[in-house]
Amino acid sequence: MGVTRFACEQGRDPQRITVEIDAFNAAARELAARAHIDFFDITEISHKAADRIDMLTADGLHPSAAQYALWTDAITGVAKRALTESPSLRNG
Repeated sequence: MGVTRFACEQGRDPQRITVEIDAFNAAARELAARAHIDFFDITEISHKAADRIDMLTADGLHPSAAQYALWTDAITGVAKRALTESPSLRNG
């Protein structure tokens, strides 16, 4: 669900935002799969962080450094696994 303070203050439809984000993520996931690239969806992390004021910048829309840190922590494991399991990287 579109959950930022900015969206609420602007009178945006949270359900429409959700549909648009989900469509974008589906397209991005498909493009990544076609290119044999791992895709990591940060939307769930953003939703869980929505009620924490420190997770957004002062504009109420963009992620703060704290939210970027959550994304980085979550993505690091996926990236490490991809780097260690990739045959092309192991075989030089």
